[in-house]
Amino acid sequence: MNQVIYRVYQGLAWLIFACMLLQFFLAGVGVFRAGSFGPHLSLGNLLIYASIVLLILAVVSVVTGTLDRWKVGSAALLVVLMLLQYRSVSDFLQESTPLISALHPVNGLLLVFVSYIVANGGERPWTAPIIIRGGGLAAVAAGVLLIIAVLLQLVFVLGQVYFTGGVDILDASVSGFEVLLLLGLVGLYVHVLEEAGLLGLVGFLVAFVGTALGTQGVGTQGDLWALLLADLGFALFGVASLRSGVYPRGASILLIIGAVLSGVAICVHEFIGVGMLGMSIEVIGDIGDIIFSASLVWLGLSLFRHKAEEVQRPHISRASESI
Repeated sequence: MNQVIYRVYQGLAWLIFACMLLQFFLAGVGVFRAGSFGPHLSLGNLLIYASIVLLILAVVSVVTGTLDRWKVGSAALLVVLMLLQYRSVSDFLQESTPLISALHPVNGLLLVFVSYIVANGGERPWTAPIIIRGGGLAAVAAGVLLIIAVLLQLVFVLGQVYFTGGVDILDASVSGFEVLLLLGLVGLYVHVLEEAGLLGLVGFLVAFVGTALGTQGVGTQGDLWALLLADLGFALFGVASLRSGVYPRGASILLIIGAVLSGVAICVHEFIGVGMLGMSIEVIGDIGDIIFSASLVWLGLSLFRHKAEEVQRPHISRASESI
């Protein structure tokens, strides 16, 4: 059964690589008016979901011992690049910062390169310490951007103060936070993969998929469920991290508290109704986001400060054996 999962992983990886090559042809069809951009857009959306499935298969293959655990990082990187490819042609970026949208074909070339590495399974041009410490920096940056977004939102909502470019800064902070959060989560999980055990695996997958779906945009109701899914995943991952003892206990506890507060605020606001507690619920949600961002900064700094030899050293703990 383990080999079957690994073969499915390999087959899907090669299929994604082939589809990435096909995407250039389909884009040319649209550019040179031999047809519409419809097939290019549709296949691009399908590739996002395919890359998420590939990541899940990679994690399962690592757990079953048929794949090197560091390759989860390259599979997750593929997902993040897919999401960047989708975001680079959004209406917001095309209108506000067209130079970023102009990087769409460049990111496409990078996707071809990374998808080939994932499919081929050969040596990567980056090492495990780079993936992990880079994830630490991404987690720190994500925490900072989330704090900026929350503070701007509080200024707009509570202070009724608006300034030129404020909304654009808020949108850019949220977009950057989502992508960096995915990268940070990869580094945080890969470093503690063995110690976190099954609970850590479930938490990682639920948090990553929820965040990825929210980044891709699945509609108002879909975004709501994606946020709840992400909060649940981060809470579970926080518990697994706390049990592993690898990260600072305070940072893991803050991650749990922040995710739970954010999820509770969403549930109360959307499913129960807030009535006169509307503003209080919003504040609770913002407090949860600030606590969550603080935990990201703390965890990210802790991860980045690990020396390369510490990052490469395999860990086996009682926590992973007992799950």
